[in-house]
Amino acid sequence: MDMDRFKPVNDTYGHATGDRVLKLIAERIKTELRTEDTVARLGGDEFVAMLEDVESHRQADKVVERLRAAIERPYELDGHTIYLGVSIGIAYYPEDGLLIDELLEVADRKMYGNKSAQA
Repeated sequence: MDMDRFKPVNDTYGHATGDRVLKLIAERIKTELRTEDTVARLGGDEFVAMLEDVESHRQADKVVERLRAAIERPYELDGHTIYLGVSIGIAYYPEDGLLIDELLEVADRKMYGNKSAQA
C-alpha cells in the first residue's frame, strides 16, 4: 500500500503532522486486519499487510476494499482535514511466488500499475 497525496501533507503541515497521519493510517490498517495477519511499514508512506489463511482471492479482495475505505476516510488533525488516497497491489501465494521477495515484487508492480492507471 502506497499513500497517494501524502507528500503535500509533509510540505503543507510539516513532518510532525505527517508522522501523526502515518500513525493514524497504521491504526486504521490494524483495525481492518485479524490478529493472525501482519502489517508493517516498509518506509516513507508505504505499508505491507500479509493475510494468513485466506480462503479465496475474493476474501482477500474484500479486505483490500475495507483497507482502501478506512485509509481514504478524512483525517482530522489540529483543525485541518486531510484527504489521502491509497494505491494497493496484491499478490497471491503460491500463484504469484513462493518467496516473500517474489510476492512483494508482484504486489509492488501491480500497485504501481494501478497508480499509473489512476493518473
